[in-house]
Formats: sequence, structure tokens, C-alpha cells
Amino acid sequence: MHIRATNRMTRGLRIAMGGGFMLSIRAWGCVCALIIVVFGITFAVGNAEAATLFTEGFDDNNFASRGWFDDTSVDIDTSTKYSGAGSLRLSWAAGQTNPPLVMAMRKDFTATDSLYVSMYWRFSNSWVGSGVGYHPHVVMILSDRDDHWGALATNYLQTYIEPHGRGAFLILQDLLNSPAVCGAGCFYTPSITFSLNTWHHIETYFKMNTVTGGNPVADGIMRMWVDGVSVYNVTNRIYRNGQNPTMKWRTFVIAPWIGDGSPQAQTMWIDDLTVANAIPTDPSPPTSPPNPPTGLRVVD
Repeated sequence: MHIRATNRMTRGLRIAMGGGFMLSIRAWGCVCALIIVVFGITFAVGNAEAATLFTEGFDDNNFASRGWFDDTSVDIDTSTKYSGAGSLRLSWAAGQTNPPLVMAMRKDFTATDSLYVSMYWRFSNSWVGSGVGYHPHVVMILSDRDDHWGALATNYLQTYIEPHGRGAFLILQDLLNSPAVCGAGCFYTPSITFSLNTWHHIETYFKMNTVTGGNPVADGIMRMWVDGVSVYNVTNRIYRNGQNPTMKWRTFVIAPWIGDGSPQAQTMWIDDLTVANAIPTDPSPPTSPPNPPTGLRVVD
């Protein structure tokens, strides 16, 4: 028997092997799929609890019919796209704070305390971002305590995924919490330098911390991968406190914004968005038998 742990999954797994035996697998950290080869037969085992909350291909402007609200007629690029018929184009002219047509496009999903976001980003050859130590805002995720139509920034929990120059920021903001965990913002910097004029696969995973006896426990998860490579991974985040012990994420927002105005004309594209309540199974797991990992035991 050979067992391979691919680069993402959670918790453990028990597999009946016949003859009264049970294979018990425990995987800690970020693992999402196990490839099990038994007597030459390959089985892919993933996170059975993962459920897709919604997908968006940005192929046309029928966003309202797909549950989006606020800005629902945006700039669709049918030439530059990762797949399908189009992508979302966000183009700033020099001095503009936001691209034309897009101030905020929003979509609610089933509230969850475990959130996976996958999307593809591309940056023009002229891309420089804001040119300062903050912005551009692009993706924001609001909690179920927040008004899904409300103003952005002043909320109970706002989680940002955004480019910063040719790097990236993950940001938490919770100005309405009392006491606030991050207040005006906690900035976390993944280790990445984006190439220009090429598509990058952006994946993030967030897991709410627990609250015990009215006190937050620093066990929340924040992870990011770019093109399949882990660029940020911590397991000690605090997202919610005793004031909101059951708070979850609920509203996805695309709200591109450079507060000081874009330093020059530049464009980024977004395509193939997937939002799920857990890290999904690797869609293309390897099938060749690898060396077995350690830390496994068989019990009957």
C-alpha cells in the first residue's frame, strides 16, 4: 500500500480495509486530498464536507440573474480571459479612484465560518497598484453581522484579498467590534511577487477562531496559495470576539478602489471565481505511487 498526501486537506480519515481492519489516517495542517494506492488500484479521497457556495465565470453581464446586486453591469472583456467567454476587466485611468461601472458588486452566500475562495488574476504590463503603502482594494468579504448593502470599511468584520503593487495583502478590519481585534486594519503580507501579463491562480482559506467562556481563542486559520504554492499559512488568527461568538462570513464584494487615485493607467482582470465552505479536493491528483508518509497507524 502507498498513501500520498497532496497539498491541501484537514482532519482525519478512517478507511475499512476488510478482514476486520480499519486504516486510521490523521493529517494535521494543510492537506486536501489523499491518494491511496492499494494493490495497484488508486483511490482519491478528498474533503467530503466541502460544498461550493457559488461560482462566477464573468462571461456576460447577466449578473442580477445570478444573484449579484449593487453594480451588475460591468466591464466584461471577451478577449483577455482565463476561460469561458469573458473576464471581469478593472481598468483605471490615471487619477481615477475606481474603474468605470464598478463601485461595488455584491453577492450573498450561505453564511459559513470556514471559507475558501479561488479565482484567477491578471495584471497589465503597466500595473503598479496604488503606488503607496495601501490599496487598491479589490475583494472584500463581509460577515453576517454586517448589512450587505452597507458602507464598506466600517463593519463588524471585513476580510480583504487584494493586490499590493506586485505583491498581495490579506487584511482584517472590525471597527464596529467592541473591543476591536484589528480596528482600522491588520495587514498580512503573503510572500509573492506577481508576474505581469499572465494569469495567476489565487486561492485563500479562512477559518473562524473559537470563542470559549466569552473569550476569543487565537486558533483561526488564514492561508493563501498562488499558482498552487503556499505563500501564507497561519493558525493563530482572531476574527471574532466574545461580542460576536457565532459570527460567520456571508457577503462577497468586488469593490476596486485606489483612494488617492491611480498613479497611471493600468488594468487587472478577474476570472473563474469559486467560493466554497471548505478546501475542495484536488481536481487533478497524482496517480503514481509515492513513498508512504509517517504518522499513520492501522487499528482493528
